[in-house]
Amino acid sequence: MAETVVIKIGGTALDHLSQNFFTSLQRLQAEATRMIIVHGGGNRISQACRIQQLPVQKINGIRVTDDQTMTLMKTLILNEIQPAFYQQLTAADLDTWLANAESASIMGDYLNQDTYLNVGKPLILDEIVKAKLKQGQLLVFGPLCQTSDGRWLNVNADDVAAFLASELHADRLLLLTDVPGLCRAEHVMPNVHYAQVQRLIAGDVITSGMIPKLKAAYHALTHGVSQVEILDDLQHHGTLILN
Repeated sequence: MAETVVIKIGGTALDHLSQNFFTSLQRLQAEATRMIIVHGGGNRISQACRIQQLPVQKINGIRVTDDQTMTLMKTLILNEIQPAFYQQLTAADLDTWLANAESASIMGDYLNQDTYLNVGKPLILDEIVKAKLKQGQLLVFGPLCQTSDGRWLNVNADDVAAFLASELHADRLLLLTDVPGLCRAEHVMPNVHYAQVQRLIAGDVITSGMIPKLKAAYHALTHGVSQVEILDDLQHHGTLILN
């Protein structure tokens, strides 16, 4: 049976993809690996918010998203970030499908409307996604979901990746970021149990944007995903997160 891999690319990493990244994807697709990519766009969104004089606030690594920010974010993702990424993928001869171009590929609801405003949690995956995956296409998702009445919500990209990995029974979830793995005293930890992660968070050793990644990793591991890794290059090993 073909392996299924979910790859999450952070916004910073998305701006600095190497040829090795596309070569790795070409190899995986040639091997009939079923691939899903979830991308962020945090830096570009934050920059656009500052230009528009919109507030940029994060709580526990999650962007507080008011109505204006949500509109701006949706426009950037669907009209700029995804089309540019799609061009890169198709230029590398990768058979690609933009999932967010289909209405309500992921249905969701508010995470905590009082705290985060228009931030969602993914709940239901449209069956068309599974059909596209079986056809061997590379599926690309942005950090978005829609409510049952059609409202768009911002979703942390790590949470989208963990949700998709769980729903699609992925063999591996790879969280690609701008650091080579989970570091302590400037050294990459080759593997770490989640109990250790919780202690590092409690001791403020792990902070900010790494926290949602680790929570997403734990969600995936406890919902049937065999392997989760944090890394900065698909051809290198990073930190394996163990249950």
